[in-house]
Amino acid sequence: MKKLRFSALIVIWYVSANIVALSLTLFLFARKESPKLITYSIFQTNPHVTGEVLGAVTGKDSRAEIIDQYFAKYKCPLTGTGVKMVEVADKYNFEFWWLAAIAWQESTCGKQMIPDSYNAWGYGIYGDTVTKFTSWEEAMDKIGSDLSKNFFGKGLIEPCEVEKRYTPPSKGRWCKSIQYFRDAMLYYKT
Repeated sequence: MKKLRFSALIVIWYVSANIVALSLTLFLFARKESPKLITYSIFQTNPHVTGEVLGAVTGKDSRAEIIDQYFAKYKCPLTGTGVKMVEVADKYNFEFWWLAAIAWQESTCGKQMIPDSYNAWGYGIYGDTVTKFTSWEEAMDKIGSDLSKNFFGKGLIEPCEVEKRYTPPSKGRWCKSIQYFRDAMLYYKT
């Protein structure tokens, strides 16, 4: 008898819950108003965010602005080089975020590097060997060319594949950092 009463209570509860859910659904459809969703895109000129905004990312190609805004947010010496990074990536046919992500990993975006080397990428620095450049532009072009020829051109396109050749002693740490900075730029919001 107790089992029967308990079963009846469960059935009543189940039916009641479904009736309430159906009633609420019909009520919402009857209002003929769709809920207001606030969406955000990096291509939006008036973002729905609060707090400090460095400037809206606009236009069809916002890659350089993303790099520059991300660098500016952290007061990086490489701030303002976004256009060149994108030009180099396009010239050598690789993803725009590579140079920025490697610079973040290797030198904290140019903050920790050999003085007057313009080498924020740790490129050609091992043991007593130190590769120096005369400008950011020269460094980016040389490194972009090398990445294209010796990495991406050989099918190494994933950060963990690149790590094995770019910095073999890292054993996964480097590629995880590159992936983090890649994602930070790909999903950047002002």
